[in-house]
Amino acid sequence: MPLKHLLLIFLVIFSWGFSYVATKVGLMELPPFLFATLRFAILIIPALFIPFPKTKLSGLILFSLSMVFAQFALLFLAIKLGMPAGLASLVMQSQAFLTIIMGSLFLKETIKPTTLVGLFIAVLGLTVIGCDTSTNMTMVGLIFTLLSALSWAIGNILIKKLQPINNLSLTVWGSVLSVIPLALSSLIFEGIDTITLSLSNLTWAGILSILYLGFIASLLAYTLWARMLSYYATNLIAPFSLLVPIIGMSSTAFFLHEHLTVFEVIGAAIILLGLSINVFGSRIMRFIKSAQ
Repeated sequence: MPLKHLLLIFLVIFSWGFSYVATKVGLMELPPFLFATLRFAILIIPALFIPFPKTKLSGLILFSLSMVFAQFALLFLAIKLGMPAGLASLVMQSQAFLTIIMGSLFLKETIKPTTLVGLFIAVLGLTVIGCDTSTNMTMVGLIFTLLSALSWAIGNILIKKLQPINNLSLTVWGSVLSVIPLALSSLIFEGIDTITLSLSNLTWAGILSILYLGFIASLLAYTLWARMLSYYATNLIAPFSLLVPIIGMSSTAFFLHEHLTVFEVIGAAIILLGLSINVFGSRIMRFIKSAQ
């Protein structure tokens, strides 16, 4: 792999990991639904220059509701309700296992034994985190984060069902369509007074967080990621995503002074082990068999 492509991959991974810092900063100034609305509303501008996806409108709407609306509404609510942003970056990776399980149920895909082992270990790690009584994390925050990961997994299944499709068009227009339910949710649950007050008190930090999440973490990062996937095999690119929670936890610790408890560190390490087994398990087993 050329150095240029490797640097682009690390740029994507860093932008996704650092997005949890931007999310926490934005939620300090804006309520969750309004923040999510603004994040995706700014993508209306580039959408004007990107063709509408060539797929059924019903499929695109379902993708938008699961992959964008539900995922980010639940994630932003989770962080607002006490889920540490860095820890959320790790728990969100449970979508990998949820996608595999749903792929088995709805797409009749085979689950590898190493995936089951990795899933068991990851659940063990989540249990350690969930049972920690010394943490500032709230249980409702953890539950909402897991529901957000489930929405992501549903979106992944829908992407497979919608293929072949232009992934950039799907991402941008799926994001734009989500603005409608997000804006309605903001009006219903947050109210016009809260919206007006939040916007009138918005600082440059909040504005930059919206721009970063909309243009860098969403538009640029997903475009580059899709391009790398078009150049290289998925099993070569996908393992880099394991770096997202590492960057997420380290950047939130550095910039936001989020400190994990001993149990959270242990649980995080166990979850990373489970994720690693899911990604590298088959390769390790093949290597062992070839060495015998």
